[in-house]
Amino acid sequence: ESACSSLIPNYQTITTDEQKAEALAIARLECHYFRNEKLSSEKSLLRQVDRFRAIPSIIIHGRYDIICPLSTAYRLHQLWPEADYVVVPDGGHSSMDPAIRSRLIEATENAKTLYK
Repeated sequence: ESACSSLIPNYQTITTDEQKAEALAIARLECHYFRNEKLSSEKSLLRQVDRFRAIPSIIIHGRYDIICPLSTAYRLHQLWPEADYVVVPDGGHSSMDPAIRSRLIEATENAKTLYK
């Protein structure tokens, strides 16, 4: 998973109980999605943009995400121009990639002003 979801994969061996539990949780989630064909839900999201169009949002997508193509985020933004759209030049898929994590934290901090 790490080799696909991070721009710079961490090949560290999973050794601790916490790391094993995290890896198992990710594996279970992926199995659920594959088994239930939820990966095709992209089209469903694109068809339902009007349901959440008015919610202030930001689309943050890593340029080097090989799990969810950049073209999907671009199509979503074309249908939802009200949302801010950020392509992270040195980001992959994982929210734990430093560049992605930085943009997510920034977006979260900015969102605080929207809901005061």
